[in-house]
Amino acid sequence: MAGKKGATGSKSKPKTSNGGSKKTTKNSNAKTPDKKSPNISSHNLQTTEQAPEQSRKHRQHVLDIFRHAFAETLTSPDFTSTLQSVKQALFDRDFAKAFSDPHHLEVYAARWSPTRALCYSAVLEGIAEHLCDLYSPGTLSPSPLHSSSSLDTTTTPTPPPPTLPVLSIGGGPAELVALASFLSQHTPSSSSSPSSPSAPSSTPVLHSTLTLLDSGPYTPLINTLTTALTTPRPISQYASAAAKEANVPLLSASSGPSSSLGGDNSSSSNSSSSSPDATQPRRRLETVFLQRDALSLLDREEWRGVFSLHTASASASSSSSPSSLSAAASTTTTIVPPTPPTTTTATAKIQTAPHLITLLFTLNELFTAGGLAPTTRFLLALTDAAPVGSLLLVVDSPGSYSEVVIGDTQGKDGKKKREYPMGWLLDRVLLDTEREGDGEDDKKRWVKVEEKESVWFRLGTGLEYPIGLEDMRYQMHLYRLDAFTGSS
Repeated sequence: MAGKKGATGSKSKPKTSNGGSKKTTKNSNAKTPDKKSPNISSHNLQTTEQAPEQSRKHRQHVLDIFRHAFAETLTSPDFTSTLQSVKQALFDRDFAKAFSDPHHLEVYAARWSPTRALCYSAVLEGIAEHLCDLYSPGTLSPSPLHSSSSLDTTTTPTPPPPTLPVLSIGGGPAELVALASFLSQHTPSSSSSPSSPSAPSSTPVLHSTLTLLDSGPYTPLINTLTTALTTPRPISQYASAAAKEANVPLLSASSGPSSSLGGDNSSSSNSSSSSPDATQPRRRLETVFLQRDALSLLDREEWRGVFSLHTASASASSSSSPSSLSAAASTTTTIVPPTPPTTTTATAKIQTAPHLITLLFTLNELFTAGGLAPTTRFLLALTDAAPVGSLLLVVDSPGSYSEVVIGDTQGKDGKKKREYPMGWLLDRVLLDTEREGDGEDDKKRWVKVEEKESVWFRLGTGLEYPIGLEDMRYQMHLYRLDAFTGSS
């Protein structure tokens, strides 16, 4: 989580089946009994919806990524006992115990991240028409990662591909795989529907830069999953030629279906390099992981530094000096600095690009574990730094499962503590506040684009995974940061 626990995207105790050695998913369609949800004044409010459904083949591919990435964890003799320990810690809201141990993180990711990843991918599918406004050929400035060779003086730099910048606060394995899933199905020209495998090669391919911010030690898991996303799944040596040919990574580079996401995957992710080979295809998904508590980032400049991490990554990758950044050929760039970089002229372009900012099963725990005042300060600082045009996507448990308790157990005169719906608090903070923009007379404020009170995500039938997985239900809020002049 970004608060006390370190935003992982799994804040309340998930409903689970026994973590045994099941061979197929057990999709529970029985609804969990809910307390009556408070009435919320909103527009575009929809209840009891179904999340967009993706093809069974694609969903199985996503599950296979987790199955192969965490094969040793899923077959470990202590998997069930560790899982029970994590479940108990989540139930007790002892997030430090649940997520400070790397082995606990692996078990958690193997158990709950597959369903979350598929759900988050479906959520992105549902807001694809809004995401179109966030990417264009000018999203990122040209860099050595996607420019023509410096030896070629007769050509101009290749224009950067359409790119979706994403900042995932509390993001981890589920968010990484969800974005990769979304990218694998979309091109900018048809972002409202999955792209066809037979689409012309000249069709622009959607890219993304992803910044994951979480206080948990997720670096090893992010690197493990990145490898699984960009390499073919293990396949029997006796498989048919057709099966082998069809066994491609979930994400491939722009220049061909058989190319790896980052060029030469044999390169060490911890090595340093001189300027990258400009002939290598640009990575479809460039990821930076920042291990920080979101509530510890207190001002506008710190958050601007977070928005600029990918510019810092590209700059360091093209430098010949040693760096903690990974080499240009690797897929994932991992940065764990004590303090995010501050604003510089070099980072100005990336920071002004509108971002998709996500808080996926994170905000409720920020309110409850971090407190109302710190979480409000966090949201306002984030607003101050966010580029105009950015989208804020909040997904969390529905109804009474996301009620925020404010005050002591017993208040004055023996009155009980007060409980507020998370969505109501979020609206009070975002929609009732105007913040200073970049210009002297400019201001900015959030407007609500969509809200869904309760949506079911169902896995469907016929999927295989070593342990049982369940359907899940969520609420969704989508905001856009608009600019206006002080006189308007």
